[in-house]
Amino acid sequence: MKTAIIFNEMEEIKYYVLDGDFTKFHGIYINSMDADEELVDKLASTFYDDKTGEELKEPIALSEFVAAIRDGAEVIEIGFIP
Repeated sequence: MKTAIIFNEMEEIKYYVLDGDFTKFHGIYINSMDADEELVDKLASTFYDDKTGEELKEPIALSEFVAAIRDGAEVIEIGFIP
């Protein structure tokens, strides 16, 4: 299974396709006051290095994102509130 991810950073939208089921993160925003803290921590560690804050994943082009959806990837939206 693949998951196509719309990552909303409020000022920028990034697209990712990851192998595996990440649908449990749908609707989760890092730095949100009302999100499940455990899910937020897991989401953050999936995308950012815990020590440096560097991004761990490379965003992809919108065309690659669309192609993954056409191939059956599940689509979720997540984000980061600065």
